[in-house]
Amino acid sequence: MEKEVLLKNLMYLRSKEQTLHQLKKAQGRRIAALVCEHLRTIPLLAGDTVGDEMRLLFSQDVPDSAFFADICHEMVLQMPEVTPATFFPLAQGNEKETTVSYLKNAHSDRAYRIFAAHLPGASAIPAATSYSCCEDVSTGKATCCILPVHTEKSGILTTFCALAEQYDLFIHAITTVTDPQTEEATVFALFKRRCEWNPNKTFYAFGIPEELLAHCGKILCDVSALGATVLRVGALQTMDGGRAICLIVLDVGRADLTAILLYLEVAAKSHITLGLFEEWTDNE
Repeated sequence: MEKEVLLKNLMYLRSKEQTLHQLKKAQGRRIAALVCEHLRTIPLLAGDTVGDEMRLLFSQDVPDSAFFADICHEMVLQMPEVTPATFFPLAQGNEKETTVSYLKNAHSDRAYRIFAAHLPGASAIPAATSYSCCEDVSTGKATCCILPVHTEKSGILTTFCALAEQYDLFIHAITTVTDPQTEEATVFALFKRRCEWNPNKTFYAFGIPEELLAHCGKILCDVSALGATVLRVGALQTMDGGRAICLIVLDVGRADLTAILLYLEVAAKSHITLGLFEEWTDNE
């Protein structure tokens, strides 16, 4: 008898849970529609504008971040004109030549050859140090530069990532070079001054500053619910004042990237974009 009562109560609670879930979904669609209606009144939709408006509309801390992630997903369904190109400039396809600064050695030479195969009119600019690589790009002497960002043995190479962040450079592409003797793989990144969007971009790297570290787990859960796969998480110390940043790399190839970007504008408003990129391989 007691078992039958418990099962009956369980079925009732499940029914109530499903009803509440449906009501929550309907409310999310309604909120999304109101936000989209407001955004359509803005003459120029750009990443900064959308972010500012989203933060005004959701001025209080988001009490239920997962619900807010659902709202962002609904916004994308209802407002397809908001795309990743709203937040990042489209990749330039008219470059006739590309200069690449990097610190020459056997591994980075291999990385350069792989990158150069994908770049129009590529030419190398030898650099004396990793700092000068970034300086060359920052001053416009070079179009882009190459730095190692990850090894199997050491994980994320935070010093190089922090260096690129200091110079406000963004990851454009990555490639993996394997040492034939040790078989250790090193991931090299091609950095540019602009974070550009094209449909081939399948990875997104961003940083969560120390004031948001307590919410990092919640943020990772929510972006995963929007289809992203968390590939790497690491600690990064910036060089300008030594701020602590949680560095996160996502595979967004099958994710709702626009919803993720909308979500981060509010749930992690001080996040730092580090790159939107693809992986290039050796075709030899």
